Amino acid sequence: MRMFLFLFILTTNFSKCSGQKYSDFIPKEFRYPDSKIGAGKIFIYEDSITKQRRFENLRILNSNGKQFKTTKSYDSISISDSIKSFNGRVVERYNFFLNKGGSPIKAEDLEDTVINNGHRLGSHLSQIRYETDALIYTASSKEEFLKDTTITWQGNQLPSLVLFGNSKVEIKAKADTSVSQVLEVHLKFYYAKYLGLIQYSIQFTDHTGKENHGLWKLKRIDDMKN
Repeated sequence: MRMFLFLFILTTNFSKCSGQKYSDFIPKEFRYPDSKIGAGKIFIYEDSITKQRRFENLRILNSNGKQFKTTKSYDSISISDSIKSFNGRVVERYNFFLNKGGSPIKAEDLEDTVINNGHRLGSHLSQIRYETDALIYTASSKEEFLKDTTITWQGNQLPSLVLFGNSKVEIKAKADTSVSQVLEVHLKFYYAKYLGLIQYSIQFTDHTGKENHGLWKLKRIDDMKN
């Protein structure tokens, strides 16, 4: 199940906005400021149900006169994803989990747009694909604004945006693409002002019919050690 969890979080949370600045969907003031990243930050999230923890490493990378931002997602067992962005647009993303024992797999972006649906922020549509030697994974998502709220974090009341999303991943065998497995996921994200992603929930039914739930909350932000 961890494979699906990180794949969906990657799809809905770190997609770029094709033809637009990334901040056109999620306002810049609801992202963690680049000026505070310094030598790197570690965002530590904990599932309030299982108490499992996952981590996001955020760094600034200077290369060939350009300033990139890199994000690495992992837990206590393994790395799941790595993303590289420039000016708010994802330029590379890799999945470390799907190809067990092999090299990380680079994603192919099939769609990534923000459309005006008459509501605040619009509607963010994205679709990415990963291919292993045996399987093809195609993940699609739709994300929209739900409401404004406030969240208490470390004793402070923070203005926050609530977004909801629906994601679908289809898994096909290369040997017979007519046979596939489809998983649908319901997500809710909370972005706090000048902090970024502070909380998210995930709900889906797996291939056995079992209901799965997760509620991840930001516990703290640590400085990375060189």
